[in-house]
Amino acid sequence: GSLVTSSSRGSRQAPAMASLVSMMVGQCGNQIGAATYAALHAERPFPGELALFDDRGRARAVLVDGEAKVVGALVRDCERGGPFSKVRVWAQSVRCCVRQVPTSLCHQDCAFVEDSGRGNNWALGYYGPRAGNGIVDRAMGGFRRQLEASDAYRGCLCFHSLCGGTGAGLGSRLMEELHDELGKAPLMSTTVLPFSVGELPLQHYNATLCLSRICRETDACFLFANDDLLSLCATRNAPKTGSV
Repeated sequence: GSLVTSSSRGSRQAPAMASLVSMMVGQCGNQIGAATYAALHAERPFPGELALFDDRGRARAVLVDGEAKVVGALVRDCERGGPFSKVRVWAQSVRCCVRQVPTSLCHQDCAFVEDSGRGNNWALGYYGPRAGNGIVDRAMGGFRRQLEASDAYRGCLCFHSLCGGTGAGLGSRLMEELHDELGKAPLMSTTVLPFSVGELPLQHYNATLCLSRICRETDACFLFANDDLLSLCATRNAPKTGSV
């Protein structure tokens, strides 16, 4: 049956719940991923029942960026008890963990940053600023640790944008690696289109190259447009007026 009897205690255990591991790449990917986890984390006291958390309420997530600014701010903001507290950030420039915050709501060794960005260039993100693109191997190592800690792994959710060099370029490379790593397990992309009026000179090239990888490597894509999100935020935050 679906219940396992323990011979030592005579108790019964329910089967492990299916779990998802997320990969948050670049500034946009880390921000929308953090917002997703914050919303789910608000469902406590039962975070362990959610697929993106383990049974101790810690986020099953790997944070990756070409700069430490966004990930560092995310960790500092979570010192009040958010889902990414106690994230130990690996910085390539000094080859050590640079920050550890007090509470324990996230797996350790899950955040990886470098000392330079990707210049809004897909090729620089995909191939890396130096030979080897070592952050890819280290991020995949963190992902494998999350896999090993999951009893019933069911897939990966990748958060990134189509615009910048890190989200589009490094995100493309990581999705290729994840596709090879996962086998038949689903790989899903949550991504954001750039502003239609033009935000960066290379944004449409970045988006085109990244979309080709999404179509080839992933099983599903949750696609959002920056223009639509901005309009939605403007509508929701507009001051309410009335008459007397």
